[in-house]
Amino acid sequence: MNLTTNTAKILHGDEDSIPIDASVFTFFDDGSYTELLQIINNNKTVIALLPRSDYQIKMRDENYLILTNSNGDLFLLDIHADTPVLLQAKAYLFSWEKNNNILAYSDGFEIRVYNPNKLKNEFITRQSKKIKNLIWHPNIKNIIVQYDSSITAIEYFQTGQNRQVTSLLPDNDLTILDSWLNKNGNILYYYALQDGAYEFFRLNLSKSLLSF
Repeated sequence: MNLTTNTAKILHGDEDSIPIDASVFTFFDDGSYTELLQIINNNKTVIALLPRSDYQIKMRDENYLILTNSNGDLFLLDIHADTPVLLQAKAYLFSWEKNNNILAYSDGFEIRVYNPNKLKNEFITRQSKKIKNLIWHPNIKNIIVQYDSSITAIEYFQTGQNRQVTSLLPDNDLTILDSWLNKNGNILYYYALQDGAYEFFRLNLSKSLLSF
């Protein structure tokens, strides 16, 4: 992932490398593991030994890296830690809250939150319909969850039956393809297919609804 050009690519073995900030991260297949290497001034350091696979760097936030691989695994790493792999999970959806260093992730049905500061992996909910996207709300109290034709907000801090689920967009005749929040979290945008046409939509979120 190149933070300057905002591009990412899949890395195969040792044939590719990619610059991040002042260093270069690359992957090398040693026959037993896939090595994650950091190269600074031509000096190579092994950051982690990972299961053999093709990897993609999805995000870096200071010392944290999020990786995915072709086996359907999601990894959270602290590249400065003695044990760098903090989390390995079967998941393909994630949202990283950079101000609090909290990761929400999903396999498409179950949502969990991992807090690396507390080394805590918390179950949030399991849904019967498939999850297509999840977004941390800036208030850190809610996770926005997108489905095929609806969007909800699920409380993070409550537990069990006390956890409130708020419908932001009820089930409808749209096929929602993507969704995102503005910086302040008071506007939700979504891109959807309706009656054969692709359209952008905007939904204003009230303060009373999400308490931000």
